[in-house]
Amino acid sequence: MWDFDDLQTSISQNPLHQYSTSGTFDVSLIVTGSNNCVDTVIQSLTINPLPIPMFTNSNACENGITYFTDVSTIASGSNTAWLYDFNSLGSSTDQMPEFTFSSPGTYSVAFSVTSNLGCEASVVQDVIVLPSPIANFSINPNPALALQDVVFTDESTGNQLNNWYWNFGDGEASNNQNPIHDYNTGGIYTVIFVLTQFLEISQLHYCRFYRQDLHRMVMEKMMCLLFVVDHLNLLILKCTIIGEN
Repeated sequence: MWDFDDLQTSISQNPLHQYSTSGTFDVSLIVTGSNNCVDTVIQSLTINPLPIPMFTNSNACENGITYFTDVSTIASGSNTAWLYDFNSLGSSTDQMPEFTFSSPGTYSVAFSVTSNLGCEASVVQDVIVLPSPIANFSINPNPALALQDVVFTDESTGNQLNNWYWNFGDGEASNNQNPIHDYNTGGIYTVIFVLTQFLEISQLHYCRFYRQDLHRMVMEKMMCLLFVVDHLNLLILKCTIIGEN
């Protein structure tokens, strides 16, 4: 008879046994001969701990970089190897990898961790990838004069867009979706438009108006830098302005 020192026994000659916890166990084997003679042997068995795999990830947006953070633990020893499987779309052996999902949806990410003693454990967690908003806006009139009302119209697309922030580059700002603003003087302004989806995902537009001499009109570049988390795109628009000396 086998006594595995964890309240479990077996009468098989060569049993298989699984320990639910790590530690040192005194395993005893009692053998009875045909003449009813009995002998006992005891040996110590060390069960090494399994890693407890777990990870967190940053907000996941389509075509944006998602950052994965290993938060695994182990009772003793250390974790020395990692393997991420991003729903069969790619893999990584980095402890803190990054990955880009090209489409929104729910993806099962398998994560395996191996300890310094070779013990391995795995977990599968779902990562929800949100559809990215597409930030866009128009300006009217264009060209605009100093002290003239300029209408900024949000033309963004996406679901559950619920927050807008405009920085007009002259010390003024607005949280209206479609604000009206005028500039006291001509000059160089950087207009920042922040669009928020689910209060987490943002895209910014940077609009630069280049100063022009009095009563002359030029075609301006409105450079709009869009990003969702860490995904960058470049959008070139055109606008004009009449400035003042």
